[in-house]
Amino acid sequence: MSNHFCNCVDTECKFNPKNGFINNCDLCIQKNLKYREIPACFFKLIKKELTDINDFSIENFAKLVMSKKKDKKQD
Repeated sequence: MSNHFCNCVDTECKFNPKNGFINNCDLCIQKNLKYREIPACFFKLIKKELTDINDFSIENFAKLVMSKKKDKKQD
């Protein structure tokens, strides 16, 4: 089995490739769409450490993106 790029820290997720499931990104996306959430790997693009995030909703992702954008403007 080759290494997968997945950077998800939720190793308890049944779709995480680190649990022996290969190419489950599509299943992860389907699950996230069903629950109106964004996968953790997208959150990690904006914020490296996710330990304080417990809401992976589309709305929370948008807030995080806008917050980071505002922070960059202030720099």
